[in-house]
Amino acid sequence: MNSGFKNKPEIKPASIILTTLAAYAYGNQDDIFDALTGIVRRMPLFIENRNGEWRVQNPVDPDENFSDKWNEYPERREAFVQWLKKVDADFTSVSKSDTLADGLSLLEGSLGSQTMAKVSAKLGVRRASAFPAIVSSQPLVPVLADTRHAQVPQWPLTLNYSVKVTAGIYFKKGNKKGRFLWSLIDKPESRNVWLRFAAKTEAPKPYLIRWQVVNTGQEALSAGQARGDFYDSTEPEKGVRWESTAYRGTHWVEAFVVKDGICVARSGKVFVKIR
Repeated sequence: MNSGFKNKPEIKPASIILTTLAAYAYGNQDDIFDALTGIVRRMPLFIENRNGEWRVQNPVDPDENFSDKWNEYPERREAFVQWLKKVDADFTSVSKSDTLADGLSLLEGSLGSQTMAKVSAKLGVRRASAFPAIVSSQPLVPVLADTRHAQVPQWPLTLNYSVKVTAGIYFKKGNKKGRFLWSLIDKPESRNVWLRFAAKTEAPKPYLIRWQVVNTGQEALSAGQARGDFYDSTEPEKGVRWESTAYRGTHWVEAFVVKDGICVARSGKVFVKIR
């Protein structure tokens, strides 16, 4: 389960206790990070003490106490509470990490090296704890490269309205298939995750949202994926465009609101850095 109990298997809490408390504590958050931190912080609220007896109640059978062994071996409950505190502290540290790799490494102490190795492999992240240090003269993310392949807007520009684009990171494409992880910010993202771009405008309907996607850097050029042209929304009714992170480099996405053949709003470039 986690390295906190690796050398003390006798005090490791039963998985049914973890899953039950997590189910009690989950608050239906949309953001995975908020959900995890909320679960960890709320778990102790569902550990009851009735007449000096510690209880984690079976939600199906109120007469069953999943934590009955805690009353016989109090050190088990204390170890579990201390582990929760460490996980909470580690999650706080992760939120302040400079890179995803640093954050994943920080969680090894709470969640275990094997668990975090699987997460890192899933995200394509190389962590210092799992891989030897590599000295390279290359920057973590190449700066914006040649963009001459980016097409100019194909509509007359009469910018009477505004449009704002927000972007989020997902494990998988589709709101129902993969939960929201975090918002896109000015930090490098790993490969093999999904980006959801959403455009909001006050322009009156009907209109179309057209998306320009521009990749730069040697990897995209070598793969024949420099792109630079314009695309429809993946989800037109929501003004949403999905893209995956595949090529190392600095790229951009921009939204154009087109009404009656005229571009009435453009968002400006939303830069995406992929390491």
